[in-house]
Amino acid sequence: MLILTAIFVSACSDKVQDQKEMKDATQSIKTKQSTHAEKNDHTEFSCGHLDFKQTFGFNEYLEEPKCDVLEKFNLISYKCEVSKNAFGADRDAILLENKKQRIFIYSNLKDCNNALEIRNSNGP
Repeated sequence: MLILTAIFVSACSDKVQDQKEMKDATQSIKTKQSTHAEKNDHTEFSCGHLDFKQTFGFNEYLEEPKCDVLEKFNLISYKCEVSKNAFGADRDAILLENKKQRIFIYSNLKDCNNALEIRNSNGP
């Protein structure tokens, strides 16, 4: 009986320890994911992280450019680079360029319209 009790207590102790280790590991993973997401807040808007359905831009080659969602430009191939403080605005843009299009991209419609307004006020 004493041996059975010892085995039972040992098994319960191991189970509690396993649960504690599992909980600690889960918390560690969540913390790492949170930290990773915070670090990536500033890098999500880049050539490697463009969301064609949720970013906005305008084609500078058009006579009267207007801001539109990026997927409407039907881009197939393009050169991509970051344009620091494009048009003198306090926001960086991503410039997508090919032979027919020169598109300045912003993370939201408000920033796109603001940059387009600055561009238009600078003159030809």
